[in-house]
Amino acid sequence: MVGDDVWEYQSSEYQEAPSYPKLTLTIYFGLNDQEQLVSAAGIGAGNSVAKDIRLAEMLIAAQKTMNPAELSDPNLNLKKLLKS
Repeated sequence: MVGDDVWEYQSSEYQEAPSYPKLTLTIYFGLNDQEQLVSAAGIGAGNSVAKDIRLAEMLIAAQKTMNPAELSDPNLNLKKLLKS
């Protein structure tokens, strides 16, 4: 998740740039008929989504069965799902 503050570098000092919108990320998951994760795609600023996509790749390789309602929770911890 990206933080609430965006900082702008100017004249050797960091100053808050309040005019920038809050940055968000979105991840789309695909499940097969057995509710196994088979795909994941993400949109976010910079590389903010890379860690979650990597964890999703590991869940796909492990052929984990997923709960669709759980995947829609923005507070979901993919790392904990991988360990379970």
